[in-house]
Amino acid sequence: MELLILEQHGFARNKIWRSDTDSPHFPTNSSNKTFVALILGPSEDDMKIWPHSYEFRLRVALGTSGADVDITHLKY
Repeated sequence: MELLILEQHGFARNKIWRSDTDSPHFPTNSSNKTFVALILGPSEDDMKIWPHSYEFRLRVALGTSGADVDITHLKY
């Protein structure tokens, strides 16, 4: 039997996120903000260790006055 080790303390930071080109932008009154939307879901290797589907969505807006962050966890 193969022993699988589950990462702890923020496994998402070590994964490759994909760009979400269909994500709506943050509502803003300023046109000088830059937006990025990312999605993280399980890989085939992740499903061997944790056989549950999930999806994290991260949206970040950066501007001269700071940053806005929205994190969503969807569990299937």
